[in-house]
Amino acid sequence: MVVRDQKGFTLLEVLVVVAIVTVLGALAIPSFSEWQKNAQFKEGARLLASAFRQARNTAITRNLETRVVVDVPERKFHIEVGDRTNNSVNWEPLKGGETEFSRAVTLKTTTSCNGNSATSAQFNPDGTSNTPTICIMDRTTQKYRVRIMTATSGRVVIEKM
Repeated sequence: MVVRDQKGFTLLEVLVVVAIVTVLGALAIPSFSEWQKNAQFKEGARLLASAFRQARNTAITRNLETRVVVDVPERKFHIEVGDRTNNSVNWEPLKGGETEFSRAVTLKTTTSCNGNSATSAQFNPDGTSNTPTICIMDRTTQKYRVRIMTATSGRVVIEKM
């Protein structure tokens, strides 16, 4: 009797593996698309918080007022540097231009996240600031809130809603 050394898979084994992979893939697609959408909101919050921190650092190092201007309806922001240590009259845009949020992102202002007007976070050379709140959300649900904790410290925080 001759014993053959069999190598490879049967057709049935291959079909079972393909079926399992298909089921797992179908289960993973909704989770992945939700994760991808949420990543856009998180990225928007991080970009804005980073701009706030950059503006604060610029105000301190240049000894000039600096602000982040947020155009809520257009979903854009940019950094400007004033011409004085306080009560600046002329504002020059900082290099880098405007940053635009993803189309999925809706911006709102105020702590209750219901404002629609443009706003700015203004930083002084001593690190202090005003205390704006910008909400990063989809059309109806709050996702993240970027705000400055206290005017005296200028500390920027991102809060997940």
